[in-house]
Amino acid sequence: MTLSELQQKYSSHPHVEGMTRLLAQPEVRHIYWRGLCASSASLFASALQARATQPYVFILGDLEEAGYFYHDLTQVLGEETVLFFPSSFRRAIKYGQKDAANEILPTEVLSRLQKADGRLCVVPNPHA
Repeated sequence: MTLSELQQKYSSHPHVEGMTRLLAQPEVRHIYWRGLCASSASLFASALQARATQPYVFILGDLEEAGYFYHDLTQVLGEETVLFFPSSFRRAIKYGQKDAANEILPTEVLSRLQKADGRLCVVPNPHA
């Protein structure tokens, strides 16, 4: 089974339609997903993104989870649609010390969001 076949199966799932209707309600701002294992979360997210009218932000539990989710989502949707928003602080070396390399990426993400037509997915580092 190919990646596009998997994405089609997820797109036709009734929960995707239900989630799309739920997200269309203006009072719904946050949704917590539970029970999705491995790459199923990114496939479900890609199915939602195909119907998107606004950017989505996916916040995961830790940096490693966010990295895997970002990579999986990038494999399905492509690098143009999925953006990673890292923390600009270098936590491992000295708390509170700025990381110059990670200051550029958040600026690029914010710039892309400003120009976006609504079909972007942002995966932030939980500390960002």
